Parts: sequence; C-alpha cells; structure tokens
Amino acid sequence: ELQIYDTHGLTAKCIPSLSKFTQISKFDGNNCTLDGAMLARANCWNHIRDFQLAAGENCTALLAKLKMAKRLEYVNLQRCQLQPQDFKALSELSTLQYLNLSYSKVTLSQLKLLSKLNRLHTLSVVDCGLDRRAIPVLKQFKGLKVLQVLPSNKAMFAAALPKVTVK
Repeated sequence: ELQIYDTHGLTAKCIPSLSKFTQISKFDGNNCTLDGAMLARANCWNHIRDFQLAAGENCTALLAKLKMAKRLEYVNLQRCQLQPQDFKALSELSTLQYLNLSYSKVTLSQLKLLSKLNRLHTLSVVDCGLDRRAIPVLKQFKGLKVLQVLPSNKAMFAAALPKVTVK
C-alpha cells in the first residue's frame, strides 16, 4: 500500500514519476500545487481508495480517470471549484461511500445527480448553499447515514431526515 501526503511542493515535472506508482491507495492532495487537469496526466489512479484534493481546480479530467478506480471509497473535494460536469463524473463513482463537498457550491440538480450513489453513506455539504429545498433530494439518497451541514441548518435537516445522523 502506497500513500502520498504533503503534496504542496509537486510540480508538473513529477507527473512521469507519479505514474510509476501504480499501487497508490491514498493520495492527500490538500494544498497541492498541481490542478486536477495536471494530475489526470498521471496513470496511477486505478487502485486509489482515498482521494483528497481540497481547494483543487480543473477537476473534470481527473474525476473521469477516477471512474477506473474500482475500490474508491473516500473523496474529499472541499473548497474545490467544481463545474457541472464534475458532478456527472462524481455520480459515476459507484463505489463511493464518503464524499466531502463542503465550502463548494452545490445546486439542487447537482445534488440530484449524486443521489445515484447507492453506497454513499456520508455526505458533507457544509456551507454549500443548500436549504430546505434540498430535503426531497436528500431523501433519494438510499444509503445515506450521515449528513454534515452548517450548524444553523442542523435542526431543520435532522427533523426532515429522521434516519440520517445530521452533524
């Protein structure tokens, strides 16, 4: 098992070397200096289980690559500048169990796309712009057990989603 941390010093020159690591299980790209498009050029994502790219940009190509990861369970994209097509790619990550989109804008239609993730049990959407209109969509998440939201919205979501632990 190979885990890569502390990626704030990576440059584009490291992509060929990164591609040699074909057994990466965890990638902590929080504060990474490379954007998603650059990371997508690496061929090392097939065995990833835990992927973090907080504050990332240009994620579309990388999310498309992550679809090949058959054991991907955990994705943290908090504070990312996600595009509409990124939510389509996320909705196709069928093994996903945990998704953190906190501090990223999420619309109701984007949230609906994510409701296809049947194995997703934890969704973090703190300060994503969701309000009571998101409740019918959240009820469509079949496996959702934990929902993380702003403290000011906690009671509203908890009352509407009694089978979900709202934090």
